[in-house]
Amino acid sequence: AGVTGFLLDPYDQTELASKILMLLEDIALAKKMGEAGIKKVSQEHDSIRAGENFGKRIRWLISCHKRAGVVE
Repeated sequence: AGVTGFLLDPYDQTELASKILMLLEDIALAKKMGEAGIKKVSQEHDSIRAGENFGKRIRWLISCHKRAGVVE
């Protein structure tokens, strides 16, 4: 089992059903994976980090436009 979920073939309905049943039967695993997923999202996708990444992208776009002579 993965830490935050399962990597599945999107076209394999049997595999998907198997993993859903596994989580329904193993509540401890479902809880553990859910908590790990929440932790991962909160660490990687918080608003401060999103703002920093947005700022970096804007600065990069501006520098590209300056090099191309689009803006001064």
